[in-house]
Amino acid sequence: MPIRRILQRDHSFGPDEIEVLIAAFEDTLRRLRLAQREDAATLTVARLIVETCELVPMQTAPPLTHTSPPWPASPQERGRAV
Repeated sequence: MPIRRILQRDHSFGPDEIEVLIAAFEDTLRRLRLAQREDAATLTVARLIVETCELVPMQTAPPLTHTSPPWPASPQERGRAV
């Protein structure tokens, strides 16, 4: 998993923060429908998540998970979208 490799080299995050970063990474990949864990887009997502959390302390950053995407996640949900 690309984010784990990035985090192994970066020692500025503790175990609890790493769990949050990995959850944000997995959630983002799911929402973007990126299934290939080793492609360039997935690596870019991992780098952006880590870089963002390095710039903005996690205590003051907005939540990275449990948000809804700005578009329906599937054609079936489009019929239910308001």
